[in-house]
Amino acid sequence: MRCGRASAPGPDSFSTSLPSIARSDAGSVSLARNVAGNPRVRLNPFGLGAEEGSAVLKYAPGDDRLTSAVEVVGTRDLVSLTARIRAGDDYVRENGVERVDFLKIDVEGMEGQVLAGFGRTLSEQRVRVVQFEYGQVNAFSRFLLRDFYELFDGYGYLVGKIYPHRVDFRRYDYIHEDFIGPNYLAVRRGEGGLIESLAGH
Repeated sequence: MRCGRASAPGPDSFSTSLPSIARSDAGSVSLARNVAGNPRVRLNPFGLGAEEGSAVLKYAPGDDRLTSAVEVVGTRDLVSLTARIRAGDDYVRENGVERVDFLKIDVEGMEGQVLAGFGRTLSEQRVRVVQFEYGQVNAFSRFLLRDFYELFDGYGYLVGKIYPHRVDFRRYDYIHEDFIGPNYLAVRRGEGGLIESLAGH
């Protein structure tokens, strides 16, 4: 993949008024406005999941970072909406994407669904690196850190926790199941040089 592609199903993501889906210290910033005219960036008005269809999302007006199909106990003022969902494998095939250098997944607990939708692409090892989040919402989605490790190990990837200056590629242990996270990396096992560099060796 030689260009950046973003998928976001929330109502604020791609409306004609271009409201915010990205944040900065200066306040709300519109991703659509920031990348307008850039031929290397493609925005897609749908979410990713296990298969083609739709999902009921819990949308948080004013803070769409909390939008998820996973209902988190204690989150207030959520609005239900139905969003189009597509499988990553279908998108990759239809758009002629031969390889993906970096796949960033930030879907508030729906990581398992998104990864299932990339099953064929991952099994063919056409994704070099995947960054994903693991945290408190995973207690509600019931897709645990163990599940990430087992899934990626089956596809031939090493998993490591991201720290400010290195990635700790370590075996899974139940003591790591702390719901703190937040960011992890999965890298193809064949990427020895990259893994060593990321590990700080």
